[in-house]
Amino acid sequence: AGLKIGLLREGFAIPGMSEPQVDALVRAAVAQLESLGATVGEASAPWHRGVALDMWNVIATDGAAYQMLQGNGYGMNVDGYYDPEIMSYFGARRR
Repeated sequence: AGLKIGLLREGFAIPGMSEPQVDALVRAAVAQLESLGATVGEASAPWHRGVALDMWNVIATDGAAYQMLQGNGYGMNVDGYYDPEIMSYFGARRR
């Protein structure tokens, strides 16, 4: 019952997105873990590269909009100036 690692086949060599050096480093790290006793297998999820990105865009957009509403127009974890007057105005109008 040691460490089990699954490598997603479609998570590597993505044209225009993946960096070959990163792919190589991940595979080298996994090989090292395997040499230490981890069980490594490859998995495939064909939708990972196509439909999954479309699904993620919907989820991320919805999440970003929700955070903006909850933060009264500012979202969350803004690193910088918060304008309390704008936040108060926005918050009062959305309720």
